Amino acid sequence: MRSYPFVSLQAGTIPAGARGVFGNITAAGPGGAGNYQINTSNSFPAGSASVMNFTPNVNLSNHFVGALDTTGQLFVKGNVFSGTGLVDLLIDIQGYFI
Repeated sequence: MRSYPFVSLQAGTIPAGARGVFGNITAAGPGGAGNYQINTSNSFPAGSASVMNFTPNVNLSNHFVGALDTTGQLFVKGNVFSGTGLVDLLIDIQGYFI
């Protein structure tokens, strides 16, 4: 699980008052089947919805909308259920909500 401080990335192109972001999330080179989840905290309760499911050796992307926490962070959790357990994450932010 990783935290991404979107408000402070790119020299502040996403303003401090932003409440959410939207864009594309990509799984590149997944070594196994799995999914990505996003949340406003580092807590991911059992049964949390995924923003994308991926399969081994298939690069795949999906559109997402996610809320930011009060400090402008979005938490992303990658789950790999089989295979090598490795997958690269790419996030392309296309816009934000105030």
